[in-house]
Amino acid sequence: TSKASDERRTLQQPQHEKLDKILYDWFLLKQEEGIPISGPMLMEKARDFSEKLNIAKECKFSDGWLSCFKKRHGIRKTDISGGKISG
Repeated sequence: TSKASDERRTLQQPQHEKLDKILYDWFLLKQEEGIPISGPMLMEKARDFSEKLNIAKECKFSDGWLSCFKKRHGIRKTDISGGKISG
């Protein structure tokens, strides 16, 4: 495997690490409360947090952004829908 392909597999760091951490902490809290969180709900909450952090104009919360966020944090569809994950 070439070095370039290894680098492509590395997950990109979030542009706004503080926003990423706040959103992930919120997601974990809601998960602990048993509240199912959909992709659109995550995107809406990200918009809310970005406004509070005064970075809303810099952020674009697309499906691609959502996919990267979920990959970065190991969130699967069952995690979002509130279904139990057997292990």
